[in-house]
Amino acid sequence: MPVDPYQDCPCGSGKKLKWCCQKVVKYAEKAEQLLEKDQVAAAMQAIDEGLAVEPENLWLRTMKAQILLGTHDHAAAYPIVESILANNPGYRPVLQLRLQDELAHGAVEAAAATLQ
Repeated sequence: MPVDPYQDCPCGSGKKLKWCCQKVVKYAEKAEQLLEKDQVAAAMQAIDEGLAVEPENLWLRTMKAQILLGTHDHAAAYPIVESILANNPGYRPVLQLRLQDELAHGAVEAAAATLQ
């Protein structure tokens, strides 16, 4: 299904896709399709290809952090999460990822700090 360039950007910027993350749509879509087929390594490769084009893209970086957290690779995921939040404090998609991970691992105090 073709992507509507005038829909809100999935990165959460508030901009339309056409003026924000359009350059990386094909990488994100490919990664999502591969994840549906449980091909995590190939999905990560697609994301990394997109990040080679747009290294600071929030959508792809958030997807990468989500996949890494899902595979319990916290050592690789948390630097991405912290880097995103350092440059974009209050970025909801990553805050939600961090909160979900903290709650899943019983880190209630850390989760409370994330909520604040």
